[in-house]
Amino acid sequence: MEDLIFNTIFGSEEKVKIIRYLLRREGEAIDLKEMKKFLKIKKSAQFNKEIKNLKKIGFIGQKGKDYLINSMFPFKKDLSSLILFPSFLYKEHLIESLKKSGNIRLLVFAGALAKDELSAEIDILIVGDNLKENKIDNIISQLESDLGYSINYMILGKKEFEYRYIMFDGLVRGILEGKNELAIKKIDFENLK
Repeated sequence: MEDLIFNTIFGSEEKVKIIRYLLRREGEAIDLKEMKKFLKIKKSAQFNKEIKNLKKIGFIGQKGKDYLINSMFPFKKDLSSLILFPSFLYKEHLIESLKKSGNIRLLVFAGALAKDELSAEIDILIVGDNLKENKIDNIISQLESDLGYSINYMILGKKEFEYRYIMFDGLVRGILEGKNELAIKKIDFENLK
């Protein structure tokens, strides 16, 4: 639903993806070929049109072959707060997609997905049984394309997670003790010894 709203307001799915990608890379020189490939935009004419329009309104500028976001663009902050972080609706869709990859016992959003840019090394922790990692990889790849940045994720079996939790594994504990959103919790932490 959220994608439909943003795509309607902004005119196209491609434009939303491009704006998100650019906002994540403020101050960086952007190579258009790399951006188009990362965002999985197949229609070159549509991509070029969106870039031309964003350049025309002053959202981006060009320096040689590279493009830069205009840090003085008057609506940059408003656009960031509107579309940079995934909303509740988007996360609900993501949760439903991930549930189809196996028996998920714990799903934790951290880092940028919990609106905490400075925190975790991992954005998504997935713990479960009989998980289809290829399916999860495809879902995360689409998520990266939609959001315009790389997602760091960890997939653990239930027993491995329990062992790492009991042994006070820094990475696992950091995710759970830092800013996060528990999307699925079917593990009883009180009984882990």
